[in-house]
This record gives sequence, C-alpha cells and structure tokens, in this order.
Amino acid sequence: AITVVIYGYGGYKVINGQLSVGELIAFQQYTNMLIGPCINIIRSTNQIVQAKVSIDRVYSVIDEEIDIKVENNAFKINHDINRVELKDVCFDYNGFGKENNVLKNLNMIFKKGETTAIVGESGCGKSTIVSLLYRLWDVTDGEILIDGVDIKDINLKSLRKNIHIVNQEVFLFDDTIKNNIDFREKLSYEEVLKICNIVGLNDLLGSLENGIDTVIGEKGVKISGGQKQRIQIARAIVSSSKVVILDEATSALDNISQNKILNNINNYIKDKIVIVIAHRLSTIKDANNIYVLEKGQVVESGSDEDLSSENGLYKGLIMASN
Repeated sequence: AITVVIYGYGGYKVINGQLSVGELIAFQQYTNMLIGPCINIIRSTNQIVQAKVSIDRVYSVIDEEIDIKVENNAFKINHDINRVELKDVCFDYNGFGKENNVLKNLNMIFKKGETTAIVGESGCGKSTIVSLLYRLWDVTDGEILIDGVDIKDINLKSLRKNIHIVNQEVFLFDDTIKNNIDFREKLSYEEVLKICNIVGLNDLLGSLENGIDTVIGEKGVKISGGQKQRIQIARAIVSSSKVVILDEATSALDNISQNKILNNINNYIKDKIVIVIAHRLSTIKDANNIYVLEKGQVVESGSDEDLSSENGLYKGLIMASN
C-alpha cells in the first residue's frame, strides 16, 4: 500500500514538474530502508515466541530432578575388573512395591576371561540388567558389586568408561568409517583396517572408492544394518573397557557371518568380562555360563551342554527357535 501511494502521488508530482524521476526513485529506496527493519521487528515476535518454547523444553530437561546420585570424589576404577556380582537385586520402575518388581532377588556372577550369557523370553528383564549395570537406574533393593565395591560408591564416569555396550540400535555419526570406529584417533590406518577385516567389513571397504575414509551419512544411512553392527563391534574391540556387553549385537547378521565374527573377536575380549544377551541361542553355545530368566528370576544356570540335557525352559527355547 505504501509503495502504491508513493508511486501514485510521486507520479502526480513528476507529471506536474514538482519532482524528478530520480528523486521519486530515491524516496522509494529510502522508504524501503525504513520499512524493512520495521517488518523484521514484527516478524521477530514470532521468532521470540518459538525460541521461548524451545528454551522451556531444554530447561524442562535440565531442571529434571536427578535420580542417580553422583559423587565426583567417589572410587575410580584404575585396575582390571575381575568380578561383577548381582546380589539379591530387586528392581521396580515405578516404585509400586515388591509384588511389581521387574527383577526379583536376582543373583548373578560375571568373571574376567569368561563369557556369560543371559537368555529368556521377551520382558523377562534382560535389558533391565544392562541398564542397572550401566547405572541408568539404581536397584530398588540388593546391590551390584564390582570387585566387592558397590557401584553406587564408584565414580559414575569411571564406571561407564569401563563398560562398553554393543546393542541393536547403532548410533553412527555423519563421518568416515575410520572416525566412527576410532573416536580418539589413536590407531593407525593399518590397525583400523585389521580390525575391519576381523569384523567382516573388508568386502564393504573394497567396494568403496575412499575405503575407510568414506563418509557414511547421518546414522549410517549409506550402509546396511549388518554393516552398522559390524562397525559397532569394531568399536568394542578398540575400546579399553573392562566389561563388554553384547545386547543382541549380531541380530542383523546371518548365522555364518555371526559365527565368523564371534570367533574372530575372541582373542580381543578374552581378558574382559563378556556378557551376552541373546534371543538367537546359536550365539551363546560356547558361553562359559548361561543364566535363564523367567519373570525377572533366574530359573536355570549352567553351560549349553548341561542345560540342553535338562527338560527345562532353556531346552524349550532351543526347540522353539528350531
């Protein structure tokens, strides 16, 4: 409307010789210089409102009460972990009492140099155990001990630094394969290539023009699910963590690739505590000990050979998977 008024009235002035064409155009330009910032101020009101909503969401997270009490001066793990023990562990997400516990008087022992498997039907509490070990939650009752020290008395950063979880949901950065495997860039190209060969990534690298320097996109959109899991297993090999948890770590792999990778990484995890959570029972046949869970309780434990000879839940799971 302002533009129409200026050119209308200005054109009338030009026709009557009271104003030159150059003066009219200059006046229009100066008017735009004034109106532009005014419009931006009006639009900024919407931006301020949107920013306020975003800030409220951020602060709603920041101001959330912390359930996990952290003591920065607590005990730090500076040695090899020889034993992790769950002692009479009970857990309930909602605090509704013992009758609603997800885990009930759970007793488990994980030892250095051994692979311990946890199996059971969906909802029996396998992933909850991982969350408790990583201290995303605290136990409702009982205690989790690392070499006799309650994890509540261990520095949280030190605890999580020494536990490496390989799960189904792989998070990858929009970066090269090498940087996704070796975050700290402490390995040479040759060492990373060797690890890639161990986890079966050599075929992928051979098909890529830039090899391990290939950028794989946000969340690894440029590679398959099985290749993502291989990268995550490679991370576990690179990691200096004393405890490695494989939570359905090979679910996207076929049986042949899975067995080959598990055999290849044995030499790299033999001095660690290895915990395997699996639905596919073929991944745990060589485990030193297997815990079978049902409704948050250990109902059977032993080797694959021992449990297969019994007419229990583990044998039923084997038959159901065949």
